[in-house]
Amino acid sequence: MKTIAPNLYVRGKVGSIYLRRRIPAALKLAYPANKKHETVCLHTCDVRVAKKRQNLEEVRIDAEFRRRLDELKKKQADRVIKRLDTMSDEVLNALADHWVRQVLWTDEKYLELDSEDEFEAKGVQMTEQRAELGRMLAMRRSDKILPAMHSFIHLCGLDINMSEEESKRAGAVFLTAVFKALDFRLKRQRGEAVQTEVVAPAAPTPKGVATAESDARTKLKTWDEAFAIWRDFVPGRPKSTAIATQTPYLELQRLAAENGIHSPSGVTPELMRQFVDQMSKRLMVVTLNERRAKLKSLFKVLMGKGVKWTPDLRQKFKIV
Repeated sequence: MKTIAPNLYVRGKVGSIYLRRRIPAALKLAYPANKKHETVCLHTCDVRVAKKRQNLEEVRIDAEFRRRLDELKKKQADRVIKRLDTMSDEVLNALADHWVRQVLWTDEKYLELDSEDEFEAKGVQMTEQRAELGRMLAMRRSDKILPAMHSFIHLCGLDINMSEEESKRAGAVFLTAVFKALDFRLKRQRGEAVQTEVVAPAAPTPKGVATAESDARTKLKTWDEAFAIWRDFVPGRPKSTAIATQTPYLELQRLAAENGIHSPSGVTPELMRQFVDQMSKRLMVVTLNERRAKLKSLFKVLMGKGVKWTPDLRQKFKIV
């Protein structure tokens, strides 16, 4: 092998020219362990022609390196366990849907490999399982399914420290999903057409939903940031106006903190009802209405400025 230019060398009896690029260290895991270079034959013995073709191949190889790097980062991110303090309804529903899809997809693959005897034995076993699961559903006893649920949660890349009450709530939803998946498998066993992509289409994974929720929370504004957005919306806003609006705003912030709400984006209609009830006990009707109007105006500005809100701010306007 003779090097004739950077990344170019000659090999073989006829002197064919090859392009040779070293695989970056960051991409080692994306290739077989013994592969250290990306090598391409340029199908010429002419150095001038080879250099022209080299540019095109370099671009293609760089694109391939970027693609493999993106795939590697995604795989590494999927392996990272995401820790949650609690499981939202959206994450729980995604967990249930993901279970049904995975069970049906796996069942679909293995059915092709089963012998006649294995197929029949599997049908008897599933019928017995369905009877047992039916009794558990009727008695609302999800405790027996919890070990399987927690194992599946971990396989989905999540780590959740559940309370007994939350575990019971999640177990009830998960048990229903297990029963649903088993019913679909039994339909297949009876010869009915059950297409995985139809009854359990691809959807965001539990970890994907949890990550999206986490990302959304990081975009929410703090109380001070939200107030600053409103204050600066009108250049040269009089200080007295800012103070008059800040008074009910700070009261709402204190009440929210008492209820575990640490961002104005988390304010609920129920909290606003409680806030209005508290003000009505110590303020004149005229003053109360003025403060409600100030908060409503502030929230409208924030919504217009694209501040993230959950739940929907329009629901709050029915109260404010």
